[in-house]
Amino acid sequence: MAHTGLSFVLGTALIILTRDRGSAAGGVLALGLCKEVWDQRGSSGFDATDLAADAAGVGLAVVLVRARGH
Repeated sequence: MAHTGLSFVLGTALIILTRDRGSAAGGVLALGLCKEVWDQRGSSGFDATDLAADAAGVGLAVVLVRARGH
């Protein structure tokens, strides 16, 4: 749930700031992937479920958030 919520908030903010859904989504997904790769180096390991939750949050932001002026 935390991954979904954080990705939604970050995606929403970036969509509003950049007015570009594709770039916002790609940026947030890249951050989520980097976080999982970083986790792989530690004890928690890579978690595909967390990455899927990130994608769900970004997807919700893309669908639900309309950038101002668009």
